[in-house]
Amino acid sequence: MPTPLNRRRIATARLVVQMTPAEKQSLDARARHAGLTTSEFVRRRIAHESLEEVLGDRREEIEALLTILEASASRHHDSLP
Repeated sequence: MPTPLNRRRIATARLVVQMTPAEKQSLDARARHAGLTTSEFVRRRIAHESLEEVLGDRREEIEALLTILEASASRHHDSLP
């Protein structure tokens, strides 16, 4: 996930998107629910969708590997004194 804006990466470009008032309210509500500004919410959604495209068919393989890692970490944790 992208890092929050900082002094080295300042957002200066603008994107104007036409939508209905109801769509805007929905977008704002989703951003608030995520604890983000609407701009940051949109940036993260775009980054997430790009990641989904990169993962493509490998998603199931990656999720299976994560499950194995989580189980291994749990077993390791349980064996600690």
